[in-house]
Amino acid sequence: FFLAFSVISNTKRLFAPSPDENLSSLNGIRVLSMLWIILGHTVLFSANLVQNIQYVLEHVIGSWAFMLMPGAEFSVDTFFYMSGFLVAYLTLKTLDTKKTLNWGLFYFHRVWRIVPPLVMMMLVVWKVAPLFGNGPFWVAFSPMQQQCDSSWWATLLHIQNFYPDFDSTCVGWTWYLANDMQFYLISPAILFLYWKKPKFGVALVALVMVASLAASTAINIQQGYYARASNAGHRWTDNIYDKPYIRISAYLVGVLFAFLYAFVEKRRKELRNRYYGKFHFLVEVAAVVACVFVMSLLVFVTHNNYGPDPWSPSDVRSVLWNVFSRPLWTVCIGVLVHLYATGHGLLFNAILGAQLWTPLARLTYSAYLYHPVVMFAVYFSLKELIHYDAMTMTIYTIGFAVIAYLVSFGSFLLIERPLVNLEKMIFPQHR
Repeated sequence: FFLAFSVISNTKRLFAPSPDENLSSLNGIRVLSMLWIILGHTVLFSANLVQNIQYVLEHVIGSWAFMLMPGAEFSVDTFFYMSGFLVAYLTLKTLDTKKTLNWGLFYFHRVWRIVPPLVMMMLVVWKVAPLFGNGPFWVAFSPMQQQCDSSWWATLLHIQNFYPDFDSTCVGWTWYLANDMQFYLISPAILFLYWKKPKFGVALVALVMVASLAASTAINIQQGYYARASNAGHRWTDNIYDKPYIRISAYLVGVLFAFLYAFVEKRRKELRNRYYGKFHFLVEVAAVVACVFVMSLLVFVTHNNYGPDPWSPSDVRSVLWNVFSRPLWTVCIGVLVHLYATGHGLLFNAILGAQLWTPLARLTYSAYLYHPVVMFAVYFSLKELIHYDAMTMTIYTIGFAVIAYLVSFGSFLLIERPLVNLEKMIFPQHR
């Protein structure tokens, strides 16, 4: 039992090689996506603490470089893609090997791994952090405490994307976990159907995706949203941004690519000879160039919306961007991952499949949980307002990332990895 908490063995496990080399590109994607989110939140959470606000309004917002900040929203869709892909691929792999799956343990595994670190972070925000710090902005921790006083249970039940509203949610950035858990709950129906009847499984995924896109289209037309979250406030957050029937499209793209990858794995040699042959390098280059172009377009195409002449909510461009930008982004992520996983993304492999990403990828969950806590602790401790410039925000971003991952390292050693070890002790037959 005590060996489960061994710092030495858990540290060795942190730096162990990735178990599936073909999918190791997901490690690089996971880390870079988390860093992009930290960048976006560094700027977003400083918005009310900026001294030179006129300069920011006139020279920063609307610049091409600034588009990287709201563009960080796509990193969330990347995480939804990876979650859908890994849940589907690993579940299908288990079903193919064992011909059955203990669905009770399927759900237990999720709760056991996700909830304890979440509880610890909530306690830090709710009871511990407010006791340390002072300054004119430190009172901002009080509303966060009050939110947890009234809605801690909703966060633990993973329903905080429905109740309460976003402004009243305990640790509101965990809306992602609520969506991911809800997708996980319904995934067995899709995966078991696909395992038994692949065509019916694909059809079900397609049906749910079409329904999601239709719902998104209807809500966007009815409510009239600009083609960026920052133009719409929390009305947009509560109606669109954190709702599972909107965000599930990115998750389902991951599921579909898992189906494709599992299919290709079983017929790798035949498909390689038939569809790639001597032209595989040209196919690879064309796919990468196309995906990079589309992803860049999605990040920067709404540039004018931060200027004096934004697309109106009734403009078809606003509706199309709001509805299809996230699925398109995840399709491109899926293409890049698939190329590498099937041995065709050589440059992609060299960069994102490098072993240096592996330990950082294992720390990403706690980095996601704690990076806003680190930001609030630093920002609310300031004695004066921030003078916004690129260098200042860069320094803050690097500092927040380093501290968040150091906190994650402690969480991994003391909570996350011991939970994995204890689960293996409790259910040794399901290792």
